[in-house]
Amino acid sequence: MTLFRGLFLLCAGVGCCVPSVRADDGGWQVDASTYLWFPKTESRVETPFGMASSTLSARDALDALDAGVMAGISARRGPWSLVGDLFYLDLSFHERTPVGRVFSSIDTRTTLASLAGYGLYSLYEDDRFAIDAGAGLRMMSSDIDVTLQGIARPDQETSVSDTWIDPLLAIRTSAKLGERWRAVLWADGGGFDIDDASDRTWQLSALLVYRISETWSASGGYRDLYVERENQSVPYSLELSGPLLGVSYRF
Repeated sequence: MTLFRGLFLLCAGVGCCVPSVRADDGGWQVDASTYLWFPKTESRVETPFGMASSTLSARDALDALDAGVMAGISARRGPWSLVGDLFYLDLSFHERTPVGRVFSSIDTRTTLASLAGYGLYSLYEDDRFAIDAGAGLRMMSSDIDVTLQGIARPDQETSVSDTWIDPLLAIRTSAKLGERWRAVLWADGGGFDIDDASDRTWQLSALLVYRISETWSASGGYRDLYVERENQSVPYSLELSGPLLGVSYRF
């Protein structure tokens, strides 16, 4: 089952980890990437008994994964780039609680869906280095269910279900390290507590890309996504971070 989950993620994952591409002036150049992500998942939800914190290590991520879908694309024409990103994760895990005399353990189920779109413009580009910057929107939907398994009292359940849209500012840099090697950094952040947006959110990814051929490349790196917000007076936060490996195909 763990192998199946890993292959499922590997075959389905694409997104902001798509490396930047250089397009000639004629038309659109499209780059799509598939990757395997091993995220450490940390969630914090306010309960009547205080803040309930749970952590799922990257090593246990595949065992905790109930479902996962990721897809995305990056297209460029001249100085303009369009980036789209979609992912869905359903994780459930169990751990001991620090409130040992009252509750024995915490059961956490986290469902997170994200659909993001960005428009970027080239600020600088030469044969070895490129910088793109722009803005975008990320629509997210999260369901966090926390159950404190009782010892001296009945089980206590707290649930947070939320859907919102965050405005974002984004930047992407790419540096050629050799004939076949390239480094790509992506960062976005926003929310700004505008209307129903998050108090704050940010995403970082760093990739080292190896060009296998004119159309195929392989990459490895790290990705981190953080969200902090409040829904119906219940504060909560989510962070997913971990290494990734992937392959890219250029159309």
